[in-house]
Amino acid sequence: MDMAALRAVYDREMRMDAQFPDYEKEFFPNLVRMVNRTEHEGFIPYSRLTEEEADRVIAEQMQYFRDLNMEYEWKYYSYDTPADLKGRLAAHGLEVGEDEAIMVLEIEQAPERLRQPVTRDIRKITDPDEAYLVQKLVDEVYQEEHPWLTPEFRRRLIHYPDTIGIFMAYQDEKPVAAGWSFYYPKCTFAGLYGGSTLAPYRRQGIYTDLVAVRMQDAIAHGMRFLTVDAGEESQPILEKLGFRQIAVSNPCQWKPAANR
Repeated sequence: MDMAALRAVYDREMRMDAQFPDYEKEFFPNLVRMVNRTEHEGFIPYSRLTEEEADRVIAEQMQYFRDLNMEYEWKYYSYDTPADLKGRLAAHGLEVGEDEAIMVLEIEQAPERLRQPVTRDIRKITDPDEAYLVQKLVDEVYQEEHPWLTPEFRRRLIHYPDTIGIFMAYQDEKPVAAGWSFYYPKCTFAGLYGGSTLAPYRRQGIYTDLVAVRMQDAIAHGMRFLTVDAGEESQPILEKLGFRQIAVSNPCQWKPAANR
């Protein structure tokens, strides 16, 4: 599949058609908006704006979320239009996050390395009461708290178990790395997240084994693609495994003053 076709199917499935649990989706001619009234947060996964309408549409979305007093994220991709969209979002008050490489692998093109049975001690978490173990590990890896992880994992494992796969790697019975996958209705992409590994256990192939386990889980779910929002450390590994970069993305976020 060439790059244009790959971007087109990614946009359609991951940015327009994918449904997130507990989010209401609204379609506009030039934008998709999602709102979670329970968690009081919003998300704009897709936009295709002209130069003439961009500032007006951005202002409309800002006003919408201000009126709700709700934080939201506008997910920007480097091929979105207009060409200066990221700068316009920043000018309207959204905080532009770090670059993330959007990496995609067509599973039928995956290397044999990812298809082989994984012999490393990697365990799938299915018990909601064990979800905290992932957050505990991730907090240790990054030396900061990620309070959303445990409730999000518990919610999915209890109410939407088919939308998530959580895996932890162990060494000498010690959890040393974790990664998870999200699955979406009407979507043939498995979104891979995490891969967080404690520093003493890096460069030992654990990250690659977690990709392999999750790809095999994705095959069992009938997926065609894997996608990763990759940082600087994981991108070179993913490239060696056949992933292609289709865009650079930035989370552009806004929060009401009381939440900052």
